[in-house]
Amino acid sequence: MKKFLAVLAISLSSVAVASHHGMRQADAHEHGSHSLEIATEKNEVLMVYKGPIADFHDVEDLIENPSESSAKKLLGKLVKVNAEAKCVPEHAHLSVKSIEKDHEGHKEHHGHENHSDEHHEHEKHHGHDKHSDDDQHVTEGGHKDVILEAHLECQDINALKRISINAFETLDELQSLDVDLVTNKGAQELLLNRNNTVITF
Repeated sequence: MKKFLAVLAISLSSVAVASHHGMRQADAHEHGSHSLEIATEKNEVLMVYKGPIADFHDVEDLIENPSESSAKKLLGKLVKVNAEAKCVPEHAHLSVKSIEKDHEGHKEHHGHENHSDEHHEHEKHHGHDKHSDDDQHVTEGGHKDVILEAHLECQDINALKRISINAFETLDELQSLDVDLVTNKGAQELLLNRNNTVITF
């Protein structure tokens, strides 16, 4: 999984370069706007779906109790690969990470997962546990991102023709999805919405 994540990061760098040359660049933390990164290699597909936690109230039961099982269930509610490719999620990981701004106003990801004991100890150590009202505001205001990582194994990768975005039906708040796609044909960027919900290969 970690090795494939590295492959995804390297592959998507070409998309980032293209964005700096005038193409739009996704801002996953804007309410109603999510991002999806997809990379394929041999018979593997890796997906990383990201969006503000405030947009996930329709599936909050899965978000509040993150596990591999809940991650796979959420994956099924967000995307659907065409059946002919026979792709199944081998691994899935669900996390919630805080978004803060640095002194220049740029957003930063802090690896604070909502199911990490270390995170709770860290908050207690710095006195964050007394700011319950602030924590509630952060959650309601969407200053946290839901991040879903999934590694799929496909019996027939050549039959992978489309990925339908079920997220538009599952999440009422979702309005647009920025997609970074990397395959053996190259890298491309897509912008999907409620009238255009299918990625084709």
